[in-house]
Formats: sequence, C-alpha cells, structure tokens
Amino acid sequence: LLLFALVACARAPRARTRPSVAPASARIATLIPAPVRAQAIAADSFIVTDSTPLALAADAPEGSERVARSLASLLASPQVNRRVVRLAPGEAIPAGAIVLRGSTDGRGGESYLLHADRNGVTLASATAAGLFNAVQTLRQLLPLAVENRAAVKRVLVVPGVDVRDQPRYA
Repeated sequence: LLLFALVACARAPRARTRPSVAPASARIATLIPAPVRAQAIAADSFIVTDSTPLALAADAPEGSERVARSLASLLASPQVNRRVVRLAPGEAIPAGAIVLRGSTDGRGGESYLLHADRNGVTLASATAAGLFNAVQTLRQLLPLAVENRAAVKRVLVVPGVDVRDQPRYA
C-alpha cells in the first residue's frame, strides 16, 4: 500500500524548455517613458551569456566607465566577475559584444541610440547621462530575471530593436 501511494504521488520530471520570450514589439510597447522612435527587428535577438564581452569604445564620453561598470554588474551572474574592456582608438569591437560608445548624431545632451540584433548590442550617446538612459531602456527590454543575480540558469535575451530617444519633458 505504501509503495502504491509513493508511485501515485510521484511526478514525472518535466522537460526543460527555454523560457518564452515576448516579441520585441510587445516589449517596446511597455517602455517607460516611450521612446521617440523604436522599431522591432523581426525574428532577431541577442543572447547575453557569461562570456559576452562588454566593451567601452575609445570615443565613449567622459564618465561612461561608471555606466559600463553598472551594466556589467547588472548582467553578471553570481559566479562571474564581468569586466569592462576599454578599446583603444581604431581597435575593432569584439564579435558578439555589448558596446558603449560616443555618438556623432549631433543631438547631444541625453539623447541615445540602442541597437540590438543577433550580432550584438550597441548603446551610443554623446554624454554619460545619455548612456545611462540607454542602459535603463536595455534593462526594460531584458527579462525580469536580470534583476535577480541568483536566479539559476537565467537566460538573458535582448530582442532585436532599434531605439532612438531623447528627453522631451523638462
């Protein structure tokens, strides 16, 4: 009788599946504040792993090191001490990297560009404040597991997007 009870209560192990990822258009619709321009890149996304390089381009604005370290801390799993690589002028961006760089779009201030596709993620701005804003948008695009460093086997997927924003309220 006891054996019957144990067998009846036992559950079959569940197959592990990759977490579902909301479409980029759905994620874009939830961004706060809504960006000036945001476009989903269909069927494209970037997976952040423990080995994804985080690079600071040579043209990154003054003060961007602090923003890069903050992003590194957000993306790092407990067992990984993610470091920021400072690129020399003319040095190539590593493949599959998340890169913070300066912007030459002429908008200045806190405007930024965030572009993500299967090849990597680029955050660009003329100021560290603009890069900070880009990181906050990236944070909203990532799954909630990004906020829990202790989450076991978290999968961080950045949807394919092209976001351009600048402050509109004063």
